[in-house]
Amino acid sequence: MYVQGSQECLKNAEHLFEDATTLLRNGSFGSAQSLAVHAIEEAAKAIILELANLDYIEKEVVEQSMWAHPPKKLVLLAMEKGLLFAGNIDRRYDKKCVIDKGRMQELERALKAGLKDMENKRQNGFYVKVDVSNGAIVNSPNNLKESEIEGFARKAESFLKLCKHLCRLFRYYSIVDEGKVRSNLRIFQENLENVYA
Repeated sequence: MYVQGSQECLKNAEHLFEDATTLLRNGSFGSAQSLAVHAIEEAAKAIILELANLDYIEKEVVEQSMWAHPPKKLVLLAMEKGLLFAGNIDRRYDKKCVIDKGRMQELERALKAGLKDMENKRQNGFYVKVDVSNGAIVNSPNNLKESEIEGFARKAESFLKLCKHLCRLFRYYSIVDEGKVRSNLRIFQENLENVYA
């Protein structure tokens, strides 16, 4: 049902990341950082859509991910920390979604600091923040360091590659022996931290 949407999200994520890379090369570090965040959010949306195809995610979460940043960031952070499935890969056989509204709230509590950091990266790349009590500049996209943005861009690129592979795996999951794919998902989850090392 959502395969076409997932593919379009991945294509858009790649375009956003290419734009971020161009901005980074041209010294526009703030905009590059913010676009890189948007790129990985779009890739996370593709993951959400593929999970929805497998009835692994509640429709309400899918709908919210179309317009809100937090669900997409939570999927990214949960994947990074190996918490996306958290051992619940078999729950679908109990006619329950692996990721429902309650699971998203659990992830939000567990990943609160990471979620805030990711949102700050998105906003700090686009907006100047001024302390209203004294007029001091709290943040300016013009003050971001190239080395920090380059590191984040590498992480974003790894995440985009990972999402492409996962989307293929989830599509494959729907047409082959589900036991084999569940086993691959467990292996993938156990080794996920190596992607970000």
